[in-house]
Amino acid sequence: STGATNTYTLGVSGTNKLCVTLAWTDYPATLSAGIKLVNDLDLVIETPEGEVVYGNGKASPDRLNNVEGVDFPTAVEGVYVVRVIGHNVPQGPQPYALVLREDRGVAAPRLRYGPTNMLFYGSGTDILLISNTGTAALSFQLTKPLPGYEVKDSDEAGGPVYSWVDISTNGTSVLLNDDSVQGPYVLPFSFPFFGSVYTRFTIGANGGIGLTNGGISAGNTALPTSAAPNPFLAVFWDDLDPGAGGGVYYHATTGRVVVSWVGVPRYGTTQYQTFQAILYSTGEIVYQYKSMNGTLNSCTIGIQASAQGPAVQKVYNQAYVKNNLALRFRPGSGYEWLSITPTSGVVSAGSWQSVMVTCDATGKGTGVYEAVVRLTHNAPTQPREVLVTMIVPEGVTGMMMLVLWWWMRRVGRCQCE
Repeated sequence: STGATNTYTLGVSGTNKLCVTLAWTDYPATLSAGIKLVNDLDLVIETPEGEVVYGNGKASPDRLNNVEGVDFPTAVEGVYVVRVIGHNVPQGPQPYALVLREDRGVAAPRLRYGPTNMLFYGSGTDILLISNTGTAALSFQLTKPLPGYEVKDSDEAGGPVYSWVDISTNGTSVLLNDDSVQGPYVLPFSFPFFGSVYTRFTIGANGGIGLTNGGISAGNTALPTSAAPNPFLAVFWDDLDPGAGGGVYYHATTGRVVVSWVGVPRYGTTQYQTFQAILYSTGEIVYQYKSMNGTLNSCTIGIQASAQGPAVQKVYNQAYVKNNLALRFRPGSGYEWLSITPTSGVVSAGSWQSVMVTCDATGKGTGVYEAVVRLTHNAPTQPREVLVTMIVPEGVTGMMMLVLWWWMRRVGRCQCE
């Protein structure tokens, strides 16, 4: 039933491979159900070292499958606590099968790391310890979060000022037919975008710019998407046809690149659209809409790093675009206050490596700065995370208040996880 837990203990002598599998025959779901799983059981295992492991290698309980498994390539000696939890059982009772099998051990790395939460009061350095208790080499990589983007338009306070850049006479004409893409063209600077740097771009008939090769479909979709290049700038993404009228141009200088669609019609219509994108060497992006006609609530406007994200979507098939409108995407903090050395490494079996985590509060205002560092590895578990928090106080009272705020926030977060 919902909330019920069955607990099993298993003594393992060590060195063997341990496989635990939970399976159940689920009740049929309704045709309209988004998630087809009706009765949701959880397989949760606590190892002799105190690690909690979930089924199917996930970092949290599996909410999609009625078969969940955990494999320990080389199980450490000790007692394993196996729990079957009825997370949600609206139809019952729910029988299940729990299979436990030992096999010949397989050489594999085993990750141990800590601390998982690192707290700094202003500038400082601490050590993150990466350990390998397995029987094969462990490779790891630590990555900071990708920078976010501030999005504002010319109707908002602090937004960009609409100022059309006419490149129809001094720009390079781009010959595009229906649904076609031209390029790549060379950027005169290294363009920072979602934490990476790009030096080339492509221009698509359907109102988009790619920073790698790839087609742009006639049918616009929500972002992120695989129907456009990775990465991709959706300036006014819809089914446009420059082969039926208008022109497309680009103009590059040392500080910016301008791409304009001038009088380009929607496919099969006389609805002519004039708009442009400006890419600055700082990573700032400005879209401008000069003369937009006809159906304007069928388009996608935004940016994406890849088909898997991250993405910033301003508009998807909504009424937003109008004449003489400017929209700016300004890159936010790149977490420059946080540095990690080294960011990757290989740890031999039974060994460890220390990683220096440094926070620099120079130039930072009073507040709490957080970054979730992603730890990827080749061990048979999901990627892990390390929360790094830097508190920049203003005086002793300010420090006490910020520490209290941080602590209450962490307690609340732990209760939810």
